[in-house]
Amino acid sequence: MTYEHVKGDDNPQQVVRIALDRLRAHPLNSNVMDAPSLRKLKAHLKRTGWYPPLIVRPADDETDAYQVIDGHHRWRAIEALGHDAAECVVWHVDTDEALVLLSTLNRLRGQDDPTRRAELIEHLQHRLRTGASDLAALLPESASQIEKHLALRKPAPQPAKPRSLDAMPVAVHFFLNGAQKRRLDEALATVGGKREDALMTLIERSLEPLEDRQKPQINTDGHE
Repeated sequence: MTYEHVKGDDNPQQVVRIALDRLRAHPLNSNVMDAPSLRKLKAHLKRTGWYPPLIVRPADDETDAYQVIDGHHRWRAIEALGHDAAECVVWHVDTDEALVLLSTLNRLRGQDDPTRRAELIEHLQHRLRTGASDLAALLPESASQIEKHLALRKPAPQPAKPRSLDAMPVAVHFFLNGAQKRRLDEALATVGGKREDALMTLIERSLEPLEDRQKPQINTDGHE
């Protein structure tokens, strides 16, 4: 199999295939990908075969060799999958410009808006009809991070209807001596339930005889 090589002033955006054994890592590359993310990248490449082309430049001290400026991890993933060539774009830049590009290409990137990222993940979930665990095998996020994104898409809970002023709790303070406190606790225990409800029950019971006394008395002969 033969591969194209870009010479001279050819189109800097032209995608060409270059043998992996002709690629060289830049010794000052500082971009590092963790093992789980690299596994996901390999899984994506294996499933689709699609990836952004590597950006390379002709090596200074080797004929027909190319130094990788952007795409070190894609290169390693492609190599791990057993491919012998990678799609590349060759930029004819000198050593100083290569260092500038190496310092910026992996940094000058936007950031996801959380709400729009959540919307994107939700659409993907509906299209694939799958759960967070399966999506985590495809996306950079973990399953728990995906669930948090999806939670942003759920309707916000409606606030409870405010209670009326009469229904709002009001603090009541009074002081008892030790014996009185024990008698109160015993009385509340006989009623049971919440202490405030038990106290009101005792009060209502204590008022019943007074209400009865205030009612007109009816004799057995039907006269007051």
